[in-house]
Amino acid sequence: VREAQAELLQRLEASGGALPAAPLSVGADPIAAPTDGAVRLQALSRMRKAALVDECEARGLDPSGSVAELRSRLRVSRKQCDLVQQLQERGWSEQQARGALAAAGWDLDGAIDELVGR
Repeated sequence: VREAQAELLQRLEASGGALPAAPLSVGADPIAAPTDGAVRLQALSRMRKAALVDECEARGLDPSGSVAELRSRLRVSRKQCDLVQQLQERGWSEQQARGALAAAGWDLDGAIDELVGR
């Protein structure tokens, strides 16, 4: 689990996200260690408020609000990170991926069209 946390923190640093003042394991641990070595985040519906706040802080998001608001913020952030990762796996840099996705309203197909110049 510690290796998964370290990997998540490295990915957050690389994406320009703010790092938490406390370890991500405060409260419920938001990361479950999968057997295949990939980082798998805990389901938002299973996370307590302290863990939601920790993940919001780690992602540079506003950590205030109700549990429902925190879950909503994290759901959007996780989806955006997933879209960026998909474009990076296809060979574009993180900066190119984020720029194209933002320009396309976070639509993956639109971002790909933007990147290939269609």
